[in-house]
Amino acid sequence: EMFKNKYGAILFNSPPYIIDDKTKYLMPYMQTKLAQTTFMKSIAHSISKESDVDILVSSFWTNYPLLTDAILKNGVGTEDDCMHPSILSKTVEELLFNTNNKQEYIGKEIIDKQLLTERNVDVTQFKISNNKEIKSLDSIFFQHLQNLDTM
Repeated sequence: EMFKNKYGAILFNSPPYIIDDKTKYLMPYMQTKLAQTTFMKSIAHSISKESDVDILVSSFWTNYPLLTDAILKNGVGTEDDCMHPSILSKTVEELLFNTNNKQEYIGKEIIDKQLLTERNVDVTQFKISNNKEIKSLDSIFFQHLQNLDTM
């Protein structure tokens, strides 16, 4: 239906494919992520060739640890480290309803911090605690992996 009407969005909630120090801990995950990224980019490439299409195909992810069981119950971070998960819904809202040129974002891996900052959305409104420091998901996750490695 989306392709028939030539508008809509296919958004993948998925982190960017980045090979860094934590990759050695996550090889099976990284293979799955590569497959998903390849699929998303393939769909995006086929859509971007059509000039009269207003369909957005991209992935979006967060720069921050979100207040979820995955963070808290696995001991990756504390509530004070986290942002409210509604930051992702704000990112989706911006992509769907406040993006005039969807072609600009086709096939991109969009991070909430970058997109929201570019659009003058104050990300501090999503902070859970009053701590001044806003930690990145990568930093607390990598610290957690290193702690597991030393046990």
